[in-house]
Amino acid sequence: MTVHLSRRLLLCGVSAAALMPLLGAKGICATAPSFGGNPNVTVTAIDASGGIVASRISGHLPAFVQVSASAIKATGTDWPYEDLEYKWDFGDPNGKEIFTNPVTATNVNANDSQTGPEAVYVYRTAGTYKITLTVRGKNGDTYTTATASFDFTAIRLNALHYFFDQVNGKDSNNGIHPTQGAGINGPFQSLAKLKSLLSHNREFHLARGSVWLDSLGLIRGLTGLRFNAYGSGPDPIINANSGSNSPIWMDNGANGQVGVSIQNVVFSNIHFVISGSCTAESIVLALCSNRDSRSSLTNIYADNCTFESRTKNTKDTVVFNSIAGANGSRVGFWNCTVKNLLDPTNSRNRQGLAVQNWTDWLFVVGGLFEGAGTNQIFDHHIYPIIQNHALFRWIRFGQGPLRSFCINTDWNNTNPGGSPLQYSDFILYDGCYFTGTQYAYDSDDANNDPSKVQWRNEICQNCAFDSLSAGGILAYSLYSYTARDNVAWGIENRTGWFGPGNIRVELCSKLSYKLYRNKIYLDRGTNGAVEMAVSQAPFTSSQPLQWTDNIVFDTRTSARIVAFKVAESAGSIIDRNQYYAPNASTFNYNGTTPLTFRSWQALGKNIDPDSKVANPRWINPGKGNFNT
Repeated sequence: MTVHLSRRLLLCGVSAAALMPLLGAKGICATAPSFGGNPNVTVTAIDASGGIVASRISGHLPAFVQVSASAIKATGTDWPYEDLEYKWDFGDPNGKEIFTNPVTATNVNANDSQTGPEAVYVYRTAGTYKITLTVRGKNGDTYTTATASFDFTAIRLNALHYFFDQVNGKDSNNGIHPTQGAGINGPFQSLAKLKSLLSHNREFHLARGSVWLDSLGLIRGLTGLRFNAYGSGPDPIINANSGSNSPIWMDNGANGQVGVSIQNVVFSNIHFVISGSCTAESIVLALCSNRDSRSSLTNIYADNCTFESRTKNTKDTVVFNSIAGANGSRVGFWNCTVKNLLDPTNSRNRQGLAVQNWTDWLFVVGGLFEGAGTNQIFDHHIYPIIQNHALFRWIRFGQGPLRSFCINTDWNNTNPGGSPLQYSDFILYDGCYFTGTQYAYDSDDANNDPSKVQWRNEICQNCAFDSLSAGGILAYSLYSYTARDNVAWGIENRTGWFGPGNIRVELCSKLSYKLYRNKIYLDRGTNGAVEMAVSQAPFTSSQPLQWTDNIVFDTRTSARIVAFKVAESAGSIIDRNQYYAPNASTFNYNGTTPLTFRSWQALGKNIDPDSKVANPRWINPGKGNFNT
């Protein structure tokens, strides 16, 4: 067994209904690439001795474990995290963790369908499971391969169990499941009774079909809590419709309260609502506000839950917040739905899910993030301020914010571990459907200052970008980045599918941008499919770039397909692309005047030598169908 744990010890515009007809039976990407890594490097050896980096090696049911390939090394690339192909098997063939991939409209099982260097899984049956990572690197016409594995142990929580039924229960009962006895044996009724029973290692089972107009109260200094549903019917609802408390409120204490922690808490199959006259600003409020390093908020997970705001008082629907000196890590959302009701005239800063100042290990896998009715989340669907190991997979973004991003990362050096320059490392976007906002996502700090923070080892793969009013990916502080096997259409393109036309970089001696095997359809806006530039001193235009095996279809009368100002440095590869613009097409290189394809190609041997102009014959790429 080889396992590498974090040294920090981790203490602390298309609706869902309209999406499937657009995708068609085969979905957007009917054929996955035979090799999912970088075709532009030659890997002669892979060193898997570092093993699999894991958030933990054991956990209580339902047991979540997040894993990473960040310790894998290879000969032939400086960026093995981005350049190699990774496939995961969590050793749970009987597991039924089935998701609908929103990009392909196909069902996938999280046990063996996760690719890329980050992954996560949940075990629901006790036992020891072998997690296996298979790695490949391109080596000419063949592949270099390696494997790594470790054993994860899922343990049944030794807890007291209590059952609650708002319709048929009584607080004079003893909280025993009704099938286990008669007479006074039966479920409790009220959440007031539940709150009186809150203590370490307790499991609370809530009857489906129940609706409580109350909150769970304050959870402080507790470990080993489970809240889940039983019986048949709709998920139980906890609706805070009055007062000032959030439906869920977790806090590790104020300054001076040392050693206060909240750990090992899971909410499963519960519908949380905030409505009516309730003045709480969020449905979930989890604060790691004690600066004492012995306190923590860690291993907190939402599992198939719904978080729905029905009041204009809501500021951020779900909030996990940590401050300098506190330990906040290991938080995840597994197939959850987040809906937020916003008064469009209210300009409060609203997020759907805000994970602020977290140190390590965040995942959002599956589920839906959208506005409710004709209203919308104001700012960002997901606002993840996290430093290392973030995974966003198989997420549908529905009716979107009035502005900004589906996801806006915002790590900066005022957060825990502040230093003159920090890196945010190991971020993967995979199989997400971005729509309805200005941009899909953003990588920068709060001030767009890359002298403070840069994003390394960031990958976007197998995603769809649709109906974004300003552009696709906005990036100011990327140090190394890969975008592969994505599709984009219906973008206003004021700033291009990738980049604002003004990617800012600082202190990056090995800056690396790699974009390959993407499909982009342009029919509106003025800028190109890809806009890249370096505008901030001391850099001019000397950074390497890989732009290969992409297809760009541009129907505009004044097309500008690509605009690169970073392409002339050693190591750049621009080749094997396919362009089709039946009207006027132009290319821009290093600030030159608009070029024809032939003039662009004639600039030098490194500019698209094997590329072509040809009609890809997409059936209707404007509606997301890239099948030919």
